[in-house]
Amino acid sequence: MRNIAINLISAFLTGLLIGYLLIGTITISLVLACLASVAILAIGYTVIYLLKRKPN
Repeated sequence: MRNIAINLISAFLTGLLIGYLLIGTITISLVLACLASVAILAIGYTVIYLLKRKPN
């Protein structure tokens, strides 16, 4: 579980860094886009976790 949290945080920070390097400033839309991508990633992690937990 700790690794998942670290992956989500690093994905958010990496998105901010790439956005800052491309645009030159951090905007609200950039932060919201990073949050949306992290939310999609978290949903993917949840689906994989639930599929692995399901008994065969």
